[in-house]
Amino acid sequence: MRYVVRIPALAACLAAFLFLFLPHASFAATVTVTMGANSFSPKNITVNSGDTVTWVNSSSMAHTATADNGSFDSGTVAAGQSYGAIFNAPGIYAYYCKLHGSPGGISMAGTITVVAGATPTSGAVGAPPSASGLQAQAQALLNQIAALKQQLGYGGTSGTAITTTSGSGISTYSAACPLIGRNLSQGASGDDVSRLQQFLAQDTAVYPEAIVSGYYGSLTQTAVQRWQAKYNIVSSGTPSSTGYGVVGPRTAAAIAIICAGGSINGISATAVSPPPASVSGVVSVTPIVGDAPLTVNVTATLNTAGSCAGGLYTLDFGDGAPVQQITVPAGNCGQLSQTYPHTFRYGGSYSITLSAGVHRQSATVTVTGPAAPPPRKTTPGLPKESFKVSPTSGTTPLTVTFSGVVNSNDAGFCNGGCASVLDFGDGTSGTVDLPASVGGWLEYSITHTYTTAGGFKTTLYQGGAGVSQPKVGSATIVVSVGTPSFSAIPASGPSPLAVGFSATGLSPSGLYGINYADGTAIARFTGSAAPGTQSPWTHTYSTPGTFSAQLLSYQASTSGCQGSCASTPTVIGTVPVNVSGTPAGSAALSVYPTSGVAPVNVSFTANISPTSGTHSINFGDGSPAQTFGCATGSTCATHWQINHTYATGGTFVARLSTGSGSQVGAATVTVSGGSTNPTNPTNPPNSYPYNPPLLSGGSDSLSFNVQFDLPSSCTGYDLSWGDGTSHVVQSDGGSSCAQSIATPSLSHTYSSEGSYTIVLKRGPTLSQINDIEITTQ
Repeated sequence: MRYVVRIPALAACLAAFLFLFLPHASFAATVTVTMGANSFSPKNITVNSGDTVTWVNSSSMAHTATADNGSFDSGTVAAGQSYGAIFNAPGIYAYYCKLHGSPGGISMAGTITVVAGATPTSGAVGAPPSASGLQAQAQALLNQIAALKQQLGYGGTSGTAITTTSGSGISTYSAACPLIGRNLSQGASGDDVSRLQQFLAQDTAVYPEAIVSGYYGSLTQTAVQRWQAKYNIVSSGTPSSTGYGVVGPRTAAAIAIICAGGSINGISATAVSPPPASVSGVVSVTPIVGDAPLTVNVTATLNTAGSCAGGLYTLDFGDGAPVQQITVPAGNCGQLSQTYPHTFRYGGSYSITLSAGVHRQSATVTVTGPAAPPPRKTTPGLPKESFKVSPTSGTTPLTVTFSGVVNSNDAGFCNGGCASVLDFGDGTSGTVDLPASVGGWLEYSITHTYTTAGGFKTTLYQGGAGVSQPKVGSATIVVSVGTPSFSAIPASGPSPLAVGFSATGLSPSGLYGINYADGTAIARFTGSAAPGTQSPWTHTYSTPGTFSAQLLSYQASTSGCQGSCASTPTVIGTVPVNVSGTPAGSAALSVYPTSGVAPVNVSFTANISPTSGTHSINFGDGSPAQTFGCATGSTCATHWQINHTYATGGTFVARLSTGSGSQVGAATVTVSGGSTNPTNPTNPPNSYPYNPPLLSGGSDSLSFNVQFDLPSSCTGYDLSWGDGTSHVVQSDGGSSCAQSIATPSLSHTYSSEGSYTIVLKRGPTLSQINDIEITTQ
C-alpha cells in the first residue's frame, strides 16, 4: 500500500538520520543459504519480518536467487560471491535459480516463509539500548538537525512531501541505499564510495559512466553535483565553499530520504533496481591435472550478470603465452561462451585468470613433468634487426625488394637454423632464414612481384606469423594499374604476313580487344589472359596495305561480351602494320614465331594464287607433311593457317610445295633445348596462341563456313551463329587430352537475310572469345 503524508523537513531529516545512525530496538537476524552445485541448502527456511537472507555461492558454478513472482532477483552470483535481501512483509516467497532450475519448485529451488517478528527473549545476546539511552542519542541528533534546518533552506512550518511504500516483501537492496556515515569528497575510497557509485549509477542522467571503482574521482564528483542539482540541494559553488560535489550531512540526509522511498520538494527518485555489474564472468578448465605436454580446454563464460554495456576481457593462461583479448559488444545483454584449447608443455602449477578491470576469476591447472627451461638469454651488441622495402609504390607488375638484418635475438631463433615468415600482404608469403647459432646475424634480400593493383601491408615476423607474434617491421605497398603497352612483331613484311601481338600493363579483371583493322573480327579477352601474358597472339594479314591495329578497352558492364558488345570501346594503344604485295601467280610461306625454346608452337601462313588445287608443307623435322587445299576447278581460300609444334632443338626449314611437288615457298624456324621425343609435342591449352577464326561463304548467300584451330581435338568450344539456333558445343576434355592441334570446320545456313554476329568461345574455360559480324543477302 502507498500513502503520502506531509511532515516538516526537520522531521524528514530526523527520519533519515535515525535510519542511518540510531540502533534499532528490534533484533533483525541474518539467515545464510548456501548455493551448492544444483541445490539451495537449506532449501526451505522460516525468518522473522525484518530479517536478512544471504545466499553464498560455495560451488564452482554461477547461480541466481530469483523470486517466482519477480519480487527479487540476485542477478548472476559467481563462485565465491554472495547476495543478500531484507524481508519485511509476512508471506511465503518461492524462488529458484534461473541457470539450474525453474519456477514452481523445479530442480534448484526453495522457499522463504516470513512471519511477524517475535519479541526477543531475555536470553538474547546483546541487550537492546534502554529508552533513556535512545532518548539521549536522539536529543544529540536533534541539536545537529536544528542547524541543518537552516542549511536545507526550509523555513517555518513548510513541509516536505515524503512518499512511503508499505506492504512490499523486500524493503531495500544494499546497492540502492548506500548508508553513508562520513563526509565523502574527491580522493576518498572505500566500500561506502562503491555503494555511493552504485546508487548514483541507477540514474543514467546522473551517472551515465556507471563506473563502480571504490574511488571518489572526478566522474563521481560530477555525478554527485548532478544529483545535488536535481534535488535542489546545491547547484553552484565549489566543494570547499558550498559543498557542491561533496557528500556531507545535507546530501547524506537527502540520499537517506530518497532511499526510504520519499521525495524532496515534489521530486521523487526514479524507480531503480540493483544495477548489474558492467563486467562479470567465470572460467572453467578441463582437465585440471595431467602429464606434460597437457592440452586443456579453457571455457570463458562472459557477461554472466547480463549487462548491456559491453566489456573487454583478458584471458591469461599463466605460462607466459600470449593472452587472449575477448570483446563483448555493447548492446549484447546475454551471456557469451568461448572455448580456447591450450597446451602446457612443461610441468608446474598454472593459474588461468579471466579478468576485466577489477573483476578476476581464476582456475588452477597442475601439470606433471620437467619444469620449463630458463628463458633464452639475448646476446648484447648484435646489429639491430631491420626491415627495408623498396619501392613502396608503382604500377603493375611491381617488383619489390625486401632487405635488412636479422639476428639470433629474434623470437623465432633456434639452434641449428630456423626461419621467420615474411607476409607479402597479397595472400602469399616467403621466409627469411635466421642465424644457426647464438650470437650470429645475417643480412637478407628477397624480391616479390605484385601483379594486381591495390594496397598491401607486408610484415616480417619474428618466427611464425600471427597477430600476437612480435614483428621486425611492417610497410604498406601501393600498386596501381600500369600504363598499357601494345606491340606487333614483325610490324612489316610481304603478304601474307603473320604478326604476333602482345599487350601488357592491363587490369586482370578488365575486358579488352584487338582490332586488327583489316576487316576481320575483333579478338576480345580479359586482362588476365592478355596476349603476351603467356605467348603472343598471331594474326595474318593477307592483303597489302598499312593497317593501324588498335588495343581497345571495354567497360566492365560488358564482361563476357555476349553477342555484340553494347558499349563503345576506348582506344588505349595503336601499332602500325605495313604489308607489301605478293606477285600474282606465286605462293609464299611465313611463320611466327621464328624461334623459341622447345616445345614451341608456330603458325605457318601460306598465301596461294591461283587458289585451286592442293598444297603441302614439309616441316623439316621428320614429321609427316600436311596437305591442304581444294579440288581442281573449285574455289577456296587464298591463304591458309597451319599450326605445328617443334618438340626438339635445331634449325628447321619448312617448305611449301604444290600438289605436283614444285616448291613455292620456304620459312626457317630456330628451336633451342627441349625434349628428344618429337612424336609427343605439347602445348597446354591455357598457353596456346589461338588464331582468329576463318569465315568463308558457301554455295549460296545464306550459307557460311567457320574454320578455327584448337590445341587438341578435345579442347572445349562454344559457337553461336547469332540467329537463335542451338549453339555448337564441345565440352573440354581436360588435361588427359593429347596435345595435337585440331582445326574444326563448321557450316550453317541462315533461314533469312539479315545481320548476324557469330560468337566463338574456345579453351578449357571458354575464355578465348572472337566475334564475326556478317550480313546475308
